[in-house]
Amino acid sequence: MADYVFNSATLNPPYPTRAEAEPHLALLLEGLAALDAESDVLPTFRLPNDPWYVVLARHADGSEVTLGEMAHAFYGTTYHDYAAFFDQLSRAIPSDVGLEDSVVDELLQVAPEEAAVGYEQTFPSVQAAAFDAVLCAVTNSILVGLFRSGLWDFDSMGFLSKEIAYCFDHVAIPSHAVAIADRRTRLVRSDLTSRNFWQRRSEAFPHLAFGLDVESQIGKFSATLLPLLFRRLSELDNLAGAWRESATAHPPAMLPPITRESEATMARYANARKFRGEDGVSRTFEDHIWVDRTHRVHIFLHDKEKKIEVGYVGRHLPISSQPT
Repeated sequence: MADYVFNSATLNPPYPTRAEAEPHLALLLEGLAALDAESDVLPTFRLPNDPWYVVLARHADGSEVTLGEMAHAFYGTTYHDYAAFFDQLSRAIPSDVGLEDSVVDELLQVAPEEAAVGYEQTFPSVQAAAFDAVLCAVTNSILVGLFRSGLWDFDSMGFLSKEIAYCFDHVAIPSHAVAIADRRTRLVRSDLTSRNFWQRRSEAFPHLAFGLDVESQIGKFSATLLPLLFRRLSELDNLAGAWRESATAHPPAMLPPITRESEATMARYANARKFRGEDGVSRTFEDHIWVDRTHRVHIFLHDKEKKIEVGYVGRHLPISSQPT
C-alpha cells in the first residue's frame, strides 16, 4: 500500500485564518478516507514534523492553529469520521525516516529536470512540492496536501530526471481520490485471471459481493469468454456503485439488462439457482444478466443494503423451455 507524504508547500505560508484552512483540510481527509478507509491496514502518513507542531493557520495576532489541533477539532462535528481516520493513520516523522539505504541513495540522485510526457501541466506543481514530490516518485507514495490553488488540481504528476520518467499520485480533494481508485481498479482488472480472481475480486470489483461457490465456478468458466465475463462484472460493478449512491429503491437500468426467470422455470428449476452467498447461507439467485448466448451471471439484489451479490457464473442454467 502506498504511503501518504504531506505536501509542505501547501502550508508555505500558513493560512491567514482558521476559517480558510478548515474546509480544505476536511476535503483532503474526505478524499483520503474514501480512498483507503476500507483497507485492512491504513497507509503511513509521512510528515515533516509532529502534526501538533505543523502550523496550519497563523492569525494576524500571532496565534496559531496546528494540523493536529484542527483535525481533532473535527470530533463532535459533521467531520467526526475524518478526525477518526486521521488518528488511525500511523505516522513517520520526519517524512524520510525508516527508508532503506538504497532508497535514500536514489533520493539523493533524483531531481526534477523537466516534465514527463503527458504531465507537462503538472511540472510547476512538482517544482513547488520539491523534495516531497521526489520522495513520492521514488517510493511510489501519494502526495497529499491542501487545495489552496489550481496548482494542486491534479490527481497525478510526473517529471523526468536523467531521462527517466517518474510519476506519482496526488490527492487534495475527493475527486482526486476517485480518479486514483478508478486507476487502481482498472489496473487490477487488466491483470485478472481465473487463478487470481478470488484473491483479487474485492480490488477488481469493489462494489460487488460474491457467493462462496463463485470461486470454483470461475475455474471452470470458458477461458475464451473470460474477458467478456470480466467486462460484464465491471458493468455490474459500476451499476452497483451507482445504485448505492442513488435514492432509488431498485438498481438503475443497464445493458445487458437484469432479468428474472419465468414462473414456469422457477416452479421447475428453482433449486438449480440456489448457491451459497458470501455469508455461507444458501439463497436463490434468480436475477441474471447475459454474458453471451450460452453463459449467464446470476445475482441476488439486497434491496435494503443496496448491494448486488453474484452467486453463479457459468453456462445457461436449465429453463422450462430448454431443460438440460
